[in-house]
Amino acid sequence: MTASPPATTPAGSPGAAPSGAPWSSAAPPGAVAPAASGGPGEAEARRRMTALRRWAARARWRADVAEVGHVGALRRAVGRLVREYPQESLAAARGYGTAVREQHGVGVARQCAESWWLRVRYDLSPAAYYRFQLYRAERWRQRALWVPGAQAGRLVRLAARGAPAQARCHEFEKARFERWCGRHGLACIPTLGVLDAARGAAGGAGGGAIDLPAVSLFSKPTNAQAGAGARRWVAVGAQRWREDGGVELDAAALCAELMRQSAELGRPILVQPFVANHPALQSLSRGGLATLRMLTLREPGAPSVVLCGILRLPAGDSATDNFDGGGLAADVSLDGARVGPALRKSAAAACERHAVHPDTGGRIEGAVVPHWAGVLALVRRGHDALEEGHPPLIGWDVAVTENGPVLVEANNIPCSVGLQMVTGRPLGATAYPAAMLAYLNRHLPQG
Repeated sequence: MTASPPATTPAGSPGAAPSGAPWSSAAPPGAVAPAASGGPGEAEARRRMTALRRWAARARWRADVAEVGHVGALRRAVGRLVREYPQESLAAARGYGTAVREQHGVGVARQCAESWWLRVRYDLSPAAYYRFQLYRAERWRQRALWVPGAQAGRLVRLAARGAPAQARCHEFEKARFERWCGRHGLACIPTLGVLDAARGAAGGAGGGAIDLPAVSLFSKPTNAQAGAGARRWVAVGAQRWREDGGVELDAAALCAELMRQSAELGRPILVQPFVANHPALQSLSRGGLATLRMLTLREPGAPSVVLCGILRLPAGDSATDNFDGGGLAADVSLDGARVGPALRKSAAAACERHAVHPDTGGRIEGAVVPHWAGVLALVRRGHDALEEGHPPLIGWDVAVTENGPVLVEANNIPCSVGLQMVTGRPLGATAYPAAMLAYLNRHLPQG
């Protein structure tokens, strides 16, 4: 059995930016425009992406040398080239090669060769080859502009290392985020308390318990990824809660259960009130919170701009909407808040495309995100509130409630792969390369 092929572009001009892309002529203030395809602006974007890849390659080389010495680092580099990369390409082609050949007419051998070359030349993994649909001619022409996740992560960590001490993104830690938002007048989800098996409870009654209001609750481990360990607790009576499919617990038993989870995971558990979706979005989940992932960028001495936004939707009875954890995600046009069809990963690289929610039947494609102007203003205000010297790229998770948008959390290493995958547009075609290069050259001039 072969895997389903990656998603295809919706009807319309292949490879063209859809209406509402951040670089469309109707883009709102605070959005940015990339180079025109094939023109001198694109040539400059390619040059900048080449410079960023050199920064990332030097960072990787230095990390290898620090770990295994120069000879060991050279052996690793050769091993990647002649063993690891060909094996990755063959493994990816075994999963998706036949389906891509049948639907797009690209031979499996050619897929293997192209994905290997992209790995060698641009550090794009074979998984990225299929996720970004680079076997398609219009996407292949933009191959130098797609940003792989591992490379983006290395660059952000490198940038953070060069950041001034007051600009190290400590305010983004879950336990500190609410206080930072409060100082800057940014709406966010409040924290009721933190349960930590190593230290007890904070923000509550002490003794391993916190004061819990009689409302539905949401708990999540601090510094966890992909929604791991997040849980929803539905209020079923006075001071009683039930997890989806679980038994009823009173306040003491609920705190004890979260302390047990904290001990098991070795990290604190944050407790917040559960936030309901805006009525216009409630048909797009079974009750789990849908959030927007908004990507903002700020160049030195300039106000922040919004690069793109996607709407993430929970699937099944999940308490979280994480794309890597089985959720759905759809592009949102910056100029009109209109939602496109949603993608869901069906395997390591391929995606399913959904115009309606597979669980609820709610219409995704064509939906309009409410309070959109407030969303754009909130994330720009958040980025502008950061100390000068922060790395230039920030990902914001925003919940849209009946009363307006609220921040859920912020990420200084946002998932570049998911954003490019869902929007269908390379990050290298935005202001990202210029801003990141300027930051690295300013704070790490030694290269």
